[in-house]
Amino acid sequence: MGRENFYKPGSFYRICDRTGFAIRSERTRMEWNNLIVSDRVWEARQPQDFVKGVNDSQNVPYARPRSPNPTVGTSLAPQFQSFNNPGASSQFEVQNGQIMVVKAASVVTAANFPKGF
Repeated sequence: MGRENFYKPGSFYRICDRTGFAIRSERTRMEWNNLIVSDRVWEARQPQDFVKGVNDSQNVPYARPRSPNPTVGTSLAPQFQSFNNPGASSQFEVQNGQIMVVKAASVVTAANFPKGF
């Protein structure tokens, strides 16, 4: 069909913002972005435009600072006792990764560590 070149009371022509054709006003619609377009090329607003984000709080509830390393006994180095011999007990002390005998002057290493533990 060609252009409707006749008088119609209450009607007028509009230019479609998308196609550029002259169209009667009753055959046009306004889109959400204020474009006046033909009924044939009219598009609804994308539903994803209405989606709202959800708050995703990743905070730790009841956060506390890290506690200091615990110490055993009154000295700063951890100590333990070996009860190998029923009559005499030996005390050992760990310093810098080495085990030292407190009551004697020798250093105990992994090679000469007492058996039975």
